[in-house]
Amino acid sequence: MQHIPDARERRKRVSEILCAVAISVLVLVTYFPITEAGFFHEDHVVLDEVVRLAFPEYLRYEMGQCTIASFCRPAENLGIWVEYALFGNNARAFRVVEILIHLANCLLLYGLVRRVSKKTIVGVIAAMIYAGLPVVTTTFPWLGSADPGVSFFYLAAIALWLAYLEHGRAWAYVLAVAAAVLGLLNKEIGATIPVALFLADRWLDGKPIKPLQLIQRYLPLALIWGFYGWFTVQRMSAFTSAQYRGNYAGLAISQVLPNLVSYGRVLASVWQTDIPVDYVLLVFVVFVLIYLGVRRNYQALFVCSVAFLSLVPVLPFSFVAVRFLYLPMMGSAILLAGLLVAAHGAVANRQAASMIGAALVSALVLWNAFAAAETFDGLAAYTRQYRAPLRPLFQRYPDLPEDTYLYFLDSPIPTRILSGMIALRYGKGVTVGSTEISAPAELRKHSQAYVCYFDEQNHLIAQVVEQTTRALLEPTPPVDFSVPLRLEGYEVARADVKRGEALAVVLYWRATAPIAQPYTVFAHLTDAKGEMIAGVDGEPRGGKSPTNTWQPGALVVDWVVVPISADSPMGEYRLEIGWYYLPTLERMSAFDALGNATDKIVIQPFVVE
Repeated sequence: MQHIPDARERRKRVSEILCAVAISVLVLVTYFPITEAGFFHEDHVVLDEVVRLAFPEYLRYEMGQCTIASFCRPAENLGIWVEYALFGNNARAFRVVEILIHLANCLLLYGLVRRVSKKTIVGVIAAMIYAGLPVVTTTFPWLGSADPGVSFFYLAAIALWLAYLEHGRAWAYVLAVAAAVLGLLNKEIGATIPVALFLADRWLDGKPIKPLQLIQRYLPLALIWGFYGWFTVQRMSAFTSAQYRGNYAGLAISQVLPNLVSYGRVLASVWQTDIPVDYVLLVFVVFVLIYLGVRRNYQALFVCSVAFLSLVPVLPFSFVAVRFLYLPMMGSAILLAGLLVAAHGAVANRQAASMIGAALVSALVLWNAFAAAETFDGLAAYTRQYRAPLRPLFQRYPDLPEDTYLYFLDSPIPTRILSGMIALRYGKGVTVGSTEISAPAELRKHSQAYVCYFDEQNHLIAQVVEQTTRALLEPTPPVDFSVPLRLEGYEVARADVKRGEALAVVLYWRATAPIAQPYTVFAHLTDAKGEMIAGVDGEPRGGKSPTNTWQPGALVVDWVVVPISADSPMGEYRLEIGWYYLPTLERMSAFDALGNATDKIVIQPFVVE
């Protein structure tokens, strides 16, 4: 008879292991397609810093973010540095790491629910449903998302804390505190981990404890959180001050309730149903939670509280982002799994209920898997299309030497993302600039430079910059016009241009006072007789920056790209630049240092070969 409990225990262990294997297979199969996506969008911003900074500089930079910037994520970003040191620019390897982190979170979810509820089936169903929920699949797969990492440490801290409460082992306590600190340094929502640990202490463990012992237990966490909180308050104040004006600026208590409702709708509907269904589901979930509270079901309340706690730090934000629901969505999956198991227990015909329940869970899991595959296929197509503008550059120049500078005119890809793409391909020795940055290009500051622009067919052209140029502007800048416009400088890519190519010039303008009208800038390539062979007219910056929107004193980086036809006569030319008011075609006068007036400024000579 002594062997019977052992046999039952072994069968139980085998069953638990098989459940973990099933969850692992589900996650790996569901998320394998994302390994084809490559790096995309903000991934390049994160990796740009990793590639271009030596480790000591990178470490100082990341720690500095915790005192002067709006986000403090040193643990997450140091993890990315380690990945780059191991994998280089192998995007597939990075995606595999992301999948493994998500898998670890699903297994932790399974283990915690099984431990708290004492029901393996609830943990299995919750983990399998959560693994591929649409919100989850669309919020975690990019390097800049800290939510999977902080969720791992959040759940690990709770699991280790429960082990400490049960057995009183010092190692479990130390590891729980370490996990809590790493969660905090992964993302600010880690600040709520001590509250989750306290709830686990009082609701799940509930052993009598003296006040002094309770203080000793939580004192290390209080000291760490107090030190971190001092810097956090200083940083977060930037959200409501003039120091920070980014897309995520703004904190307000008035936002808490509307944001809570918005997040609650998504959490209640799980598969993001439409209005008014999501509101009906939200009301239903609220009643379920009230019922659990009345029944003092502390296990269920603990799970729901942890999901809510991770949302608390983002509720005052001036925006709503579903990526914040990566961890809270676990609460929805657990609640749904619990309802399914409860419904199964309420049906008299257990065999039929088991078959229907298994079919329903399988259908939900398959639905998630197919939806995830569609999402990842779309993501892969998006990233291929996003990288397409740079493909001709990579094909023409497989390698570029150190101290090469690529300057982009009106690039469709933001400069920070461009810089990351270039760094991953060529290394930190190749730097990037663009007309998006309000600063001089300084094309001849590097040993080799290219001006990159897109022609009328949207093909990327990389024009080699001459280290010296004979083309000079008359009159010498700065040049003031009869309206409050000043040309402060210019840079010419090259003065010798082949037929069929284009002449590229960067112009630096500044408004000396508010400008009432939108003026048109012209650039005409003329011969010695004054006859124009090529030219462009239009509002500044490709029509995106009319002069009546310019801020006085701000530098405006403009450009002209003058296509030269293949049959243009070879010879020496000059580029005439000026302004006119389109409704009347009246040209604005320009004045040299002596006050002499002209209706254009001239850069010459240019040679068409």
